[in-house]
Amino acid sequence: MATRESVPEGQRTIFDEMVKGLGAVPRYGPGSVLIHVPKAHQWATLLNHYLRDESSLPKKI
Repeated sequence: MATRESVPEGQRTIFDEMVKGLGAVPRYGPGSVLIHVPKAHQWATLLNHYLRDESSLPKKI
């Protein structure tokens, strides 16, 4: 499981924000892998939000 000390030093602020927003460090699923590189997790979350809520793609593809 990722800890604040296990992520790159320059990404710890992002890690802290993510854990605060999620309520805990994810233990399962893709988030549990991406949390080790908080910047990648942040980008994936933003892309997911865009594709689901803002793009012109239909809800069912």
